Formats: sequence, C-alpha cells, structure tokens
Amino acid sequence: MLFGGVALVVAAMILSAIAHSRLPHTGVKSRSRGLIYSVIAGCLMGFFYPQLMRSISPNFNTAPIAPGMLTPYVALVAFGVGVLASNVVWNTVFMRMGGVTYAITSAAAPGYTPSGFWAVSSG
Repeated sequence: MLFGGVALVVAAMILSAIAHSRLPHTGVKSRSRGLIYSVIAGCLMGFFYPQLMRSISPNFNTAPIAPGMLTPYVALVAFGVGVLASNVVWNTVFMRMGGVTYAITSAAAPGYTPSGFWAVSSG
C-alpha cells in the first residue's frame, strides 16, 4: 500500500511536469523561482509537524483519549481537509502571480466555445 501511494505521488509529479511544459511561455523566466518556493514550502511543512504531533493524544492505543486531544486518524483527516482547503487558495494566488489562468483558449481547443459556468469562471 505504501508503494502504491509513492507511485501515485510520482505519477502526479510527472503529469504536473508534462502539463507545465505545455503552457505557453512568454519571455525568459528563471527556473530558480520554483525551486525557492518549493524549499520554503518544505521548511514551512517541517515546522508544522511538531504541532500536529502535540495534538495527538499520548498513549492513544492503551489509555483513554485525553480530553481535547485527537487520535491519529482524526488528526490525519483534519490535516487532509486543511491541506485541500489551503491548496485551493495558495494555488490560485501563485497562479495569478505567474499570469496563469484556467481559461481555455481557442488555440488550445479549436472550435471550443465555453458556455455556462465555464464561460463566467474562465474570464
């Protein structure tokens, strides 16, 4: 099961790289900016781990759960919900900073005309 999770993460990274390579590039941009963002994000995630561990009840498998504390599974679900919610916000912020939108252009899909929700949301 662990191998399957690692394989899914690697597949997501490869698909993300392929999608990024298909984006239209304007001008010369430094590749170091993405690397710097990744290092900063990794350091921030490292600071979060001790906070997460403090929220889990000590000896949860042999003693009753301490009041106000979480089990590892509840902490995992709460962490996942927080990651999902913040990902929507931060992806939008960084995509706008980079000038990337979700808009579908006629060059990318000839003959496509957005309608309804997509016409409004893609600008």
